[in-house]
Amino acid sequence: AAGLKNLKIDIYYEEINKIFDFYPDKLPCLIMIDNINEIIGVIEDMQTVSDKRKTIYFISKLEETLKKPGMIFISTSDSINSIEPKLLRN
Repeated sequence: AAGLKNLKIDIYYEEINKIFDFYPDKLPCLIMIDNINEIIGVIEDMQTVSDKRKTIYFISKLEETLKKPGMIFISTSDSINSIEPKLLRN
């Protein structure tokens, strides 16, 4: 995932689809992303519309995936302040 957020938007979408557009044969299924900061940033801190679209797209794909029974998502980050607040769950 290193540097994924620096890709052109169409290639970024393709790579995010590879992560989320599948349904496993066996459940539960865990999706683990190490250092989510390499994939998305905090919308408020973004300078370009393209970067904001990437983060919104990632969040929508994640939410869509988590609606499937048995899907679990875990991610790490190097700083709690660099995680998009919409990703934080209680």
